[in-house]
Amino acid sequence: LPLLEAPRLEARYGACQALAALRGRAAPAVEPLQKCLTHEDLWLRIKAAEALSRIGKPALPAVPQLLTMLAK
Repeated sequence: LPLLEAPRLEARYGACQALAALRGRAAPAVEPLQKCLTHEDLWLRIKAAEALSRIGKPALPAVPQLLTMLAK
């Protein structure tokens, strides 16, 4: 989880990849991943959204934010 706030984007990308691989076990990362959805880097936003989608039901609180982003 601390890597989601690392200064290097590559570390954040890797954290998102790892959390996506953990699927439901990454439920504690939902809030930090939601913060990544607002980052200026497009690829980080994409990787965070992918991780949230793989977490499944525990990530349902992120759905309104994701839908708003899609609508824009």
